[in-house]
Parts: sequence; C-alpha cells; structure tokens
Amino acid sequence: LTGRETRLTKGGKEELMNGVPDWVYPEELNQREAFWWSYDSKKIAYLQFDERPVLRYPLVHQLTPDGKLELERYPKAGAPNPVVKIFVIDINTKKIIKIDTGNNPDVYIFKVRWLKDRSEISFQRLNRRQNVLEFLIANPETGRSKVIVTEKEDCFVNTYGELHFVQINKSKFLWTSERTGWRHIYLYDFNGNLLNRVTQGEWPVGRIVGVDRENEWVYFTGYKNRGLESHIFRVKLNGENLTKLSKEPGTHFPDVAPFCRFYIDSYSSFDVPRTVTLYQADGTKLREIGKATKEKYDSLHLIKPELISFKAADGKTDLNGIIYKPADFNPEKAYPLICSVYGGPLFPRVRNSFYGTSFEHALAQLGFIVFVMDNRGTPNRGKKFETATYLKLGQVDLADQVAGVKFVTQRPYIDGKRVGIYGGSYGGYMTCMALLAAPDVYHVGVARAPVTDWKNYDSIYTERYMQRPQDNPDGYKKGSALTYAENLKGKLLIMHGTVDNNVHPANTIQLINELIKLNKRFDMIMMPEQRHGFRGQYGKYSREIMVEYFIKHLKP
Repeated sequence: LTGRETRLTKGGKEELMNGVPDWVYPEELNQREAFWWSYDSKKIAYLQFDERPVLRYPLVHQLTPDGKLELERYPKAGAPNPVVKIFVIDINTKKIIKIDTGNNPDVYIFKVRWLKDRSEISFQRLNRRQNVLEFLIANPETGRSKVIVTEKEDCFVNTYGELHFVQINKSKFLWTSERTGWRHIYLYDFNGNLLNRVTQGEWPVGRIVGVDRENEWVYFTGYKNRGLESHIFRVKLNGENLTKLSKEPGTHFPDVAPFCRFYIDSYSSFDVPRTVTLYQADGTKLREIGKATKEKYDSLHLIKPELISFKAADGKTDLNGIIYKPADFNPEKAYPLICSVYGGPLFPRVRNSFYGTSFEHALAQLGFIVFVMDNRGTPNRGKKFETATYLKLGQVDLADQVAGVKFVTQRPYIDGKRVGIYGGSYGGYMTCMALLAAPDVYHVGVARAPVTDWKNYDSIYTERYMQRPQDNPDGYKKGSALTYAENLKGKLLIMHGTVDNNVHPANTIQLINELIKLNKRFDMIMMPEQRHGFRGQYGKYSREIMVEYFIKHLKP
C-alpha cells in the first residue's frame, strides 16, 4: 500500500456516474451503494448511472439576494429513467468488463453482490412495469450472465427492503417470494432448481435475520395477528422444526450474532416498554440487558391507547386502529376527532408496541380524540391485502379511512361533525384527498409535503402501484387531488418545503392554482430551505401551527 489515489474509471461526469447512485435508486430500491469489492480484493463491481435522458427539475434556493438554482435529475412517472449498467474492473490490470444485463435498457438493475466461493456476481433485474423480477449470476471475466430465478406477478413484485437472496454455501441459496400470496422462504441451488420450501402458511415472513450454516437453521421474523405483531422464528433448511422463539405478544426486533449462537431481542407491547434481552439460539433466556422504565410515563396518568378492529369499506376485511383519549376523558362529553394518517404502501402505523408519549398522545391531552388506522394497501398482511389499492391509489385507501371514521364516530363521545386529519408525504396526500374527495366526512386538514397528482412523483414508486400515466389514465385522474378541488368546504392548511427534492413543491403549487381558479379559500405555509422533512425550528414551528389550527377550527 502506497497511500496514493489511483483513478480506475474514465468518462464520468455530472450526468454519467460510475460507482455513485442517482436519486431514485436509493429512495425507492434501497440501493444506496454503487460499487462492491470482490472477496479477494482484486476486482470491483460497480453500477454506472446514465442520467442524460432524465428530467431536470429546478429547485430554487431563495434566502440570498442572488438566489441559487439546483437542478435535480428526477425521473417522473411515465418519463425516461436513468440507464443503468454493471461493470467489473480488475484493480491490477485496469481491464473493465461490461456485464450482460439484457437488451432492454428500460429496466432496473440493482442488488449487486459478489458470491462467496464462486468467483461470480449476482444481481437482480426488474422490468419497468415491476411485475417480473429476475435473479441472475454473471461471470466477471467474460460478462456473460444467466437467469436463475424468475418471479412474476399480476400486479407488482415487492422489492423495497427485501434481500430476496441469501447465499448459504457454494451450491445453495435462500430466496424469498410472495408467489403463494404470502412472503415465504425457499431453498434453491445455483442451477435454479427449487430444492424445498423452507416456510409456508397463511402468514408472511418479515426478513431473514441469520443463517446457521453449520447446523442448518434459518432465523427470521414473521407477522401474526393481522400484522399487529412481529415475532422471531427459526426453522431448519429442509423446512422442518419451525419454532416461534419469542414468547411475549408484541413487536420483536432481533439482532442475531454472526454464528447464530446467540441473539438479542428488542421487544415492546402496548403494556410493556422497550426491553432488550439476550437469548441462546434455541430461545433460552440468558439475561435482561436493559429495560425502559415507566415511572415518568405513569406519573402523567395517561389513558392507555385502545386497540380496535373494524370492517374495511368492502364490508369484509378486518382493519386495525388505535384510539387515544385525553387523561381527563369524560364519556359524557362529545370530543372532536383528529385522524393521524399515513395510509400509503410500505409503512404500517398500528402495531402491538409501546407508544409512550407519542405526538398523538400529546394531541389528545388538548381535548381531542385521536385516531390512527391502517387501511388496505399497507404491508405485513399478505399480498391480497397489500395490492387492494393497485392502480387505485387515493380510492380504496381513502374509502377505508372513511369507513374507520364512520365506525369510531358511532361512539357517543366522538363528535362526527368535527373531524380533523393530518399527515405528511403520503399522509399529506391522504389529507388533501380527505378534505376534497370526502368533504362531508372531514372538516379540517393539515397536509405536509403532499403529493397532489401522481404524475408529479417518481417513476419507480408511482409505477409500482399505478403503472404509467399513459397506461392508467383513469386511475391517475381519480387519484389526483386536483380532480376534486371544487369540493373543498372545510379548512385546509398546506405546508411544503421550498426545496423539497422528494415531493416537489410543484405538487402544492398545482393544487393551490386549482383552488384559486375555483375561488376556494385555503391556508398555506412554505418552509424556506426545507427538504421533505422540516428540521429544527421549522419542525417545531410546523407542529405548533398545526395544533393551533386544530384548536381554532375544531374546538367548540
């Protein structure tokens, strides 16, 4: 080692990046790295991102007299994507080999890794429509590749946060799939032969957290009880001896030691704050490492959140919800209702875990009933539940939210004529849709950084759930807040960062343009120099303004 820097690639520029990811791959495919060393440290595999076809969206920094223009390469729904290729470079000879990723450049290439003891690389290829996922291996000396496993879905193949592939040894690997409607683990050889199912049943695997290769155990998380609880399991590679290791009901987050002799379980439930415990591999408890205390929490005399279930808008599907009440709750009073919403794919809100002094708890202490729920389209309850919103964002999910409000407002202490709603990002979108598409149900809304028209959002996320605008024009129209602008009757406050590079300010500008043309009254705050999340004083200010807005317009 000389400590000298050596340039390995050439031709890189702002719009042609070697070993550096673009914006959309980290955001939507969790592909945050773009180069990987081989196990022998003699080669590097890397991705090349050609962003020349991609739209440049302008973000203007305006806190100085001269301003500053930031042009972000951002592929919108239906618009050109970056062209991504894989190369392998030999550190000593500087020879570069291009890996064969197929003839169609309009695909997603991601999850590259070197295969141990095989001198090959693996990668995954997803078609633009995102309903065909292929697992390939390639020879880094010749660039030739071959497909090992193919997953096909009528709707979309889930990829976000999923390993899918875990190598066991030189000849075998684990693969996760939702081909049965539930995410499960399968054992394959590198010729693409399915050796056996490792897990099965009408419940979904969460993630593989460890593999004991010597004793052939697979450790993983799985979801039970309508997705409310996540537990720790282990099973033999041949699919035998499935064992639930976690005993307590609630939410368990395991951290398995490298050779799977021990694991740490970080666990909580509605009644039990975070507890961290060390276990042997077979689930034998060794010692409690740490436990959050409840003394200060108990001193607040808060009412424990109430877990409820009710029917979705289809009248058949059971949904989960949480109700927060003020500490001085009086069942003889009629309280205004505030809905805290996200409602989009990937992120559930309702779990059997300890919520402590959440913002929802704090809001309830001001004299509100606060309601949180998970509509259809959210994860961890199987593919049928998750794909109920496919091609229909803003329709099925909003209908379920409305069903939730109608269910809880049957309680005599909740005033169905004073209903508020708030959320950010997808929750901001749901807030706008609620005020505009269901104006007789929702009366006051605070939307932070909302998508208002899916044509404005990025290609990977939007097309996964809606396909391209040209393929699903009716779905895009019905899923756009702009379509319902004329219905606004309640009070709507929109907050947006001026340099939000995720949900662009154009979303808010387009919506208020429609509202102005229709002579509708609304409130708006632009947060200077803020991205998708409001930081520091801006976050504090936004929360205070939101609380004041609800007090002003919902309290009697």
